[in-house]
Amino acid sequence: ETRARYDRLARDVAASLGLENHGQIGELTGTYLYSHPHTGLSGNARKTTHDALRQHRSVLWSVEQKGLRRVKRSLPFNDPKFPKQWHLQRNTHTPGMDLNVTGVWERGVTGKGVVVAVVDDGVEHTLPDLQSNYCAEGSYDLTDGDQDPRPGTGDQESRHGTRCAGEIAAVANNSLCGVGAAYDSRVAGIRLLDGPLTDHMEATAFNTHYQLNHIYSCSWGPDDDGKTVDGPHVLGQSALQRGVVGGRRGFGTIFVVASGNGGRYQDNCNYDGYANSIYTITIG
Repeated sequence: ETRARYDRLARDVAASLGLENHGQIGELTGTYLYSHPHTGLSGNARKTTHDALRQHRSVLWSVEQKGLRRVKRSLPFNDPKFPKQWHLQRNTHTPGMDLNVTGVWERGVTGKGVVVAVVDDGVEHTLPDLQSNYCAEGSYDLTDGDQDPRPGTGDQESRHGTRCAGEIAAVANNSLCGVGAAYDSRVAGIRLLDGPLTDHMEATAFNTHYQLNHIYSCSWGPDDDGKTVDGPHVLGQSALQRGVVGGRRGFGTIFVVASGNGGRYQDNCNYDGYANSIYTITIG
């Protein structure tokens, strides 16, 4: 009933101001996305529209959505043969320089029953080494607005999410490619980084199917140039908190983010608001 009441109120606000209502933003109760029906408005026209929205008696808060810059983090490997996946098992004269994950597998901990959502530029889930571990019901394409998170292009720039998915959940014992660190887990794809990006899109991604998906893997963030200080904006922060408090059927969503690759530029991961958030686990 609360959602229905907010939906009616949001429609009334849109109608009174001549705006288009795109619905609630993810799982953020009472938070809605509006747009002007005419694109290419001048700065003054945008300000007039925003002022009218902010001053509406039914609106407590509003912010204009602007494009965000987010950079994908590189992967530690791309060789498909397990014997060369040294981060999983280092079979050399220098033992110990790996994740020590094989002993965990021997105890029966292989990711079974866990769904990991890869929030990235898409997941090519039809690949033979991912197909049987793909979770369609946990996936979504925020770039194109459909259920299929496959990348939109075939170039090198749109393969990052697929590689991340393989690193997590590549199928074991199928005589193909390599093995994922959690090879019995299921992997969902949430396509976000393959086009223009805004705060409301990040917020939606962080809560997409957040009762089904247990872990959200985000191997991206602001520039690692040693000069950029950025992180989740107000909607993204609210969505992270919402997930940690109410996701995973009340146990809390687990958000895993990358610390970045800026060491050569004297960057510090504390400049990254995703990495230093109290709602995330950072891996370097």
